Amino acid sequence: MENYIMHPSSVKGLAAEITKACNDYHARQLSEQELKRVIRHWANSYGAMLFAGPDCFNPTIVKVIGAKRLRLMETMLGGFQTSMM
Repeated sequence: MENYIMHPSSVKGLAAEITKACNDYHARQLSEQELKRVIRHWANSYGAMLFAGPDCFNPTIVKVIGAKRLRLMETMLGGFQTSMM
């Protein structure tokens, strides 16, 4: 987790970190458990940046990370429930 900015300041910064984490996973530099932990941290801490509604991602995130990484994100967030604040 030390290779990623855990507290990004913008949606584009979050998207860049998600891209980096997914690429590291595909390059076998990051385990599935570590990727899930990082993705869920961002979902818990920065849900307002990551999600645009209860069942959809922020359009900027979708555009920047692309379809394959988005499918990986959906897999890592399987069973994750966003909370209303």
